[in-house]
Amino acid sequence: MRTIGLVWPCLLLAVISAFAGDGERCTISGYITDAADGEAIAGANVYLKGESYGAAANIHGFYTIPIVPKGGPYTLIVSAIGYKSIEKQIVCEGEPLRLDFELTEEAIRAEEVVIEAKRVGGMQDPYVGHTIVESHMLRTTPALVEPDLFRSLQLLPGVQSISDYSSGLYIWGDNPSANLVLLDNIEVYNPTHLFGFFSTFIVDAVREANLIKGGYPAKWGGRIGSVLDVTNKDGNRKKFEGMAELSLLSGMLLLEGPVAKGSYMVAGRRTWFDQATLMMLGEEDYLPYYFYDIQGRINQDLSDRDKVTFSFYAGDDVFVIESDDEWADEDDDFEYRWGNLTLSYSSLCSIRRLY
Repeated sequence: MRTIGLVWPCLLLAVISAFAGDGERCTISGYITDAADGEAIAGANVYLKGESYGAAANIHGFYTIPIVPKGGPYTLIVSAIGYKSIEKQIVCEGEPLRLDFELTEEAIRAEEVVIEAKRVGGMQDPYVGHTIVESHMLRTTPALVEPDLFRSLQLLPGVQSISDYSSGLYIWGDNPSANLVLLDNIEVYNPTHLFGFFSTFIVDAVREANLIKGGYPAKWGGRIGSVLDVTNKDGNRKKFEGMAELSLLSGMLLLEGPVAKGSYMVAGRRTWFDQATLMMLGEEDYLPYYFYDIQGRINQDLSDRDKVTFSFYAGDDVFVIESDDEWADEDDDFEYRWGNLTLSYSSLCSIRRLY
């Protein structure tokens, strides 16, 4: 099933290449990244000025404008909210054009806003019913004890919470079990810790969360509630960085940086419930419970056109009761665990003309 899923994008690119290679048209494609750290800029707009040809970058920062008529010169404009726009003169000579761009952050000025619309036949909005929440928004949302993905989403329209003690997402009247939760396109079966008090995701390791409350495609079928698609950070492609957080509740460590022809990001978190209560209450009355999370992502460029990504997540709730009998061995201890272990990969391939 994984092989079949990878064949369709390649066939689609082959069809586009066939049209683009007839000498009368060309295809413009490439990647759009942040100039500071090399992170992909999803949703960046690329279009030809004064023409009805354009595209939006996908989650990997990849865009493609197929079947551009031969001629020119054209003015190609690349823009994204919060970044400085780029204009580039190009000429379509009938051959595919590969153009990669790095955008530099730019402050948004509070000036007059003029909105103009132009109807283009055949174009549809792919994000109808989607609510995309980026990482910096999750970190700045008011939170209980520490930032939490699910508690941030509870502030969105159409999402409810039954109490302050639950991070469950009740959407359109359904319970949390009716929601499909994905991390880099892999289902997470136990998306909460401590019986629903915390979510399993490390906020600083998340690039964005896409909450689809209705109208999702058939590939996400099997749920009557909603779909929450969480995407890991790619990792800094320019330099090594790290951050650590320590509180009375938990400790977190995140590392990211370049590796080979790509980048990596790995983050871990562990709570101190057991250690804190042990110090305060002693061995007889402490709470023998803790949970941990480890999530990460590795990206590699096989060539200037082909990319592969590996993502992983592991997390457990651990409840341990040690036997009081001094003659007992470790086998007499009670230990109960529940959690997730996922590993996924994805590839972005391209078709080259061989003639």
